[in-house]
Amino acid sequence: MKKTMLLAIICLASISSFAQRLHHGLGINFISFKPKGFRDNTVGGGITYAPYFCFRENDKRSLSVGIPLTVGFGGNYYRDDYKGDPAPSVMVDIPVMLNFNMGCGSSGSNRSRFGFFAGGGLGFHYQGVFDHVPPDEPSGGVTELKKTTWGPGVNAGIRYAQPGCIFEYKLSFMQGISGSKAQVFGIGCIFNFR
Repeated sequence: MKKTMLLAIICLASISSFAQRLHHGLGINFISFKPKGFRDNTVGGGITYAPYFCFRENDKRSLSVGIPLTVGFGGNYYRDDYKGDPAPSVMVDIPVMLNFNMGCGSSGSNRSRFGFFAGGGLGFHYQGVFDHVPPDEPSGGVTELKKTTWGPGVNAGIRYAQPGCIFEYKLSFMQGISGSKAQVFGIGCIFNFR
């Protein structure tokens, strides 16, 4: 898994050397994370830093590669014939996405007020989840399990321009194929700087 992520970062760096334009933004992302074998979803939210490099661009469309990194906190209800209190845990989401961009935000020369993007790539997700263990365990009946997964993902969204910035709303999904094999859903809003 580490070799795959390293390869993705190297590819991003090599593409960025030919990139025509770097965009970056800040925003928030809400994520629903369900490891295989768990009954309950873990939900969380965090701050997103979203750099992306546009290449193969013209005044209407472009291809881009980006890493919308989200760091935040999540929580779940642990239960086994009872419902406990929500327990917070650290969450990190790192997708590497190749997108097709049309209209607003696709290039520096595009003056459209509206645009969209869609694409796919590879992602990594880490999150702690809490689960009930037998009462005679030293953890007092609850344990935190570190869950990581990576796998293919897709995302799509819309953009619209305001003076000095571009707002972006997006949906994302990743299907984990390693570790916890979790399904990771996301919905976010990003403020892209011009």
